[in-house]
Amino acid sequence: MAFARIDSDGDYYRSIGCCLRSFCGEENMKKILFVLCVILCMLLTACGGNTYTEKTYFYMDTVVSVKIDSGKSECFDKCKNLLAELDSDLSRHNGGGLTATFNLSENGSIINSTLEDMIEIGEAVSERCDGAFSVYSGGLTELWSNSEAYPTEGEIALAIESVVPSELKENHFLEKKNENTKLEFGGIAKGYACDRLVGLLKEEGIVSGMVSFSSSIGVFGKNPDGNPWKIALKDPNDPQSIMGYLTLFDGFISVSGDYERFYEIEGKKYNHIIDTKTGVPVNNGVQCAVVISDSGAECDALSTAFMVMGHTLAEEKFGRSEDVKYLIVEDGQIYMNDGMKEVFSQN
Repeated sequence: MAFARIDSDGDYYRSIGCCLRSFCGEENMKKILFVLCVILCMLLTACGGNTYTEKTYFYMDTVVSVKIDSGKSECFDKCKNLLAELDSDLSRHNGGGLTATFNLSENGSIINSTLEDMIEIGEAVSERCDGAFSVYSGGLTELWSNSEAYPTEGEIALAIESVVPSELKENHFLEKKNENTKLEFGGIAKGYACDRLVGLLKEEGIVSGMVSFSSSIGVFGKNPDGNPWKIALKDPNDPQSIMGYLTLFDGFISVSGDYERFYEIEGKKYNHIIDTKTGVPVNNGVQCAVVISDSGAECDALSTAFMVMGHTLAEEKFGRSEDVKYLIVEDGQIYMNDGMKEVFSQN
């Protein structure tokens, strides 16, 4: 969940984390989150130096918040339409959607430019991260999310074999190389949607705003007080506390963690992020990965990949990166590259 915190000095903070799911169940959590966001919307329009308008939606299994420096109501209608379209295209559970259609097919299916874009970005991240991220890991996701008992070695091996890139043919036909291959956009969809929404708002002439998909956030321009946006990060060791703050005018932020979502099998909880090489949930001491870049989709995919890679491999590949800022909490210790040090202040 992402929520705004309003301090007495008027600053707006956006915290990232989730603790309600484990206490109140999925459906009640959705209702509570939506009510909280509506209340916060009322508070935010009443505070701050400039007039900002906020609208909340529920798509991609999370509360989506769009806050802009203008009262152009038509922007919100366009945002809703875009969200509905993306939710339909990218969901594994929407039987009539493009992703679900591909997953159920034997040889492949026709996709659109949205899926083509996400596959291209996902494959680029996979190459940069030695396969630590894949949009073709739907077989593994289904195995772990549907299992009542710990999967057997044979089941895991079969699912790993399905993590094979497909080939884009003429007329937008995505051809499977393995009949069991399934698309999985859970580690990139929210960041991609952030990209699209921020782009839409800018096209509509909005000069400042924030888009939040819980674990993925996009900001541009100035916050309601005319200052950089200040993003609060929850401490994975104590989700009730703040670990530190990120300060920036423009960019995208994504956070992945082991404390928000999980698989529960036979009473035991497992990380929801799966290592596609081993076929099992990661258990490497990485508690949280935060990424900032100019691409929301890249941020989202990289934060997922860093949960698998750990700080040592992340340092090797991105320690001197000029386009990717990262912070990783591993075994209680904070690791970050020089780019992140410029925008992060520890609480």
